[in-house]
Amino acid sequence: MEGVEEERELAKKRSQRYQQRMTKAYAQVVRPRAFTEGQLVLRIAEHEGPYIIRKAHESGYYYLTKEDGTVLIEPINGKWLKQYYA
Repeated sequence: MEGVEEERELAKKRSQRYQQRMTKAYAQVVRPRAFTEGQLVLRIAEHEGPYIIRKAHESGYYYLTKEDGTVLIEPINGKWLKQYYA
């Protein structure tokens, strides 16, 4: 029984090290996008826009307004937005 417990502990440690490596690799590759109110953005999926950030939430959701003043009611996740360079 001791051999089984030792193998289980070893597997648990390996799993934890692997998870730490994956977390570190993800953090190096993925950069969070943070937009501020008044900033111009594009919607990635359709490359629509530019839109103006009307309201930004800490959770990463944004309320948008078109340049003509039309307010979009549905919030959109920041992962679907891209900064617009004029």
